[in-house]
Amino acid sequence: MIKGKKGVSFAVGILLVVIVVTVYSFYAAASLSQKRTGELTAPINLLNAQAESKEALFYLEDSGKMAVYQASFEFLRDVPTQGSCDKLSSGEVLFDGDCKLAPPDVLEKEFLAKFQEKFSPYMVAYESTFKTMPGQSVPASSGFSTVITKQSKDNFEFDVKEKELVAVAKEKVTYAIPPATYNVDFSFDTPLLFSFEELEKIYQDSKNAVKSCKSYGDVELCVESKLSSDDFIFSAKKQGASILVITASTKEKVFFSDSGDKFGRLSFGYTFSI
Repeated sequence: MIKGKKGVSFAVGILLVVIVVTVYSFYAAASLSQKRTGELTAPINLLNAQAESKEALFYLEDSGKMAVYQASFEFLRDVPTQGSCDKLSSGEVLFDGDCKLAPPDVLEKEFLAKFQEKFSPYMVAYESTFKTMPGQSVPASSGFSTVITKQSKDNFEFDVKEKELVAVAKEKVTYAIPPATYNVDFSFDTPLLFSFEELEKIYQDSKNAVKSCKSYGDVELCVESKLSSDDFIFSAKKQGASILVITASTKEKVFFSDSGDKFGRLSFGYTFSI
């Protein structure tokens, strides 16, 4: 009887060992499968993140370009001045007396404010495609979409270097792709249509040209012949007997909005007494 009980106990013990070994084998196989799955999907997720980051950077660069065009249009329509300035009924500033163009640093500051105003709506309009890509297991919240929906002033520091607007991202965006991470710097730069030093030069050259051409019979032609620029073309026209209106138009044609979408040159007019 005792031997029978020992045999039963031994059999139960063997059964328990078999169960434990079987469970462990299944667990090990599942863990290995999960690890291998992660190893297989990680490269796919990385490619998805790279595709998303390239799309987002293209969106930023294109948005920056359009914001520069619109900001330039509004900036040139009312270029900052200093002193006591009058305007003609048609809107051109009369550079007379102590009225003069604001210095380049002030012009730059005013332009950057307009640029950020135009750039911000593009930021909040962006929709990430990362969450829709097949084969990815990373939540979209860990990707670029969490950063792009904030205000632009919180994401970038803007500066002007010669004829480029430079947007420096304050921090990199991190895609969590187990077992690693993918960091992206979304800094970008956008060409400007003109430099602010160029505007200062145009003002000074125009002032000198008007002064030297006053005694000429064809003052308009005389002034036009003395003005040149890498970024602008000029035309001069008398208004009455004592006012000369000079119009500077960008050589490059761009898209902008003025009571509707338009494509053409941007211009600003200014006047001197003759």
